[in-house]
Amino acid sequence: MGLSAEMTAQPFVVGEGRYEVDAPIGYGAMGTVYRARDVSNGDAIALKVLDPRVVGSKVEKRFLREGEAMRRLKHPNIVRVFEVGQDGGYVWMAMELMDRGNAHELVKKRGALPIPWVLHIADSVLAGLQQVHLAGWVHRDLKPANVLVDSQGGVKLADFGILREDHSDLTMPGSSLGTLAYMSPEQTEDATRVTVRSDLYSLGATLFALSTGKAPRGLAWLEDDDDQAGAYSIVPDPLRPILRKACAFNPSRRYADATEMRAAIRRLLILQQRG
Repeated sequence: MGLSAEMTAQPFVVGEGRYEVDAPIGYGAMGTVYRARDVSNGDAIALKVLDPRVVGSKVEKRFLREGEAMRRLKHPNIVRVFEVGQDGGYVWMAMELMDRGNAHELVKKRGALPIPWVLHIADSVLAGLQQVHLAGWVHRDLKPANVLVDSQGGVKLADFGILREDHSDLTMPGSSLGTLAYMSPEQTEDATRVTVRSDLYSLGATLFALSTGKAPRGLAWLEDDDDQAGAYSIVPDPLRPILRKACAFNPSRRYADATEMRAAIRRLLILQQRG
């Protein structure tokens, strides 16, 4: 689902004329991301606009909550949201523009990424996740498409549309939210049961995709050593133990938190630099 063809073809303005919208640069299930210009300073930005067909639904509530959450999470590895608004029939958020797209697109163009790139992405995402988890939230949709990159080598976490927040009533028990290939076993059963370790599973699956160029499929269910050896054989040797730990079926066997996993990534970064 995306915005109608008429809406994507025509330029428009939001924010009482502050943001001039140009061409679409990305499409999601519930809306479209445009390249836009902030006329107050001339800066290029990204403008995420909700599909009008879901305005007024629970999806709109999630969208607005995502924007407000990201506005509060000010961190170098989290995409900045400048403003969230509703006007002229549009529900939108104005965001920092990342000029190299996302990690999924990067892998599609280049194939499996070199280990130093993968480690840099992992370290950056974990730095952002530390802040997310410290705020009491779980992202719940960590995947390559939600890891944005820029031409300066910056890496930032984006798309908090289905994050779990303490005391939230937007997810019903027993429901499943997320992207299946990157979801932990507990999240596939009940999205309200996720913890910070669920995000670490998703990051492990993301790193699998980035380091191999292949989609991760059922990594958590590979408890047998022979099955695991086969599935992980395409992962570069230095990364293999980290991914196996991050993607363990039992959450208690994964890294305890983003800080612990980041320490493991940083140890590997140091070894790679020395080597």
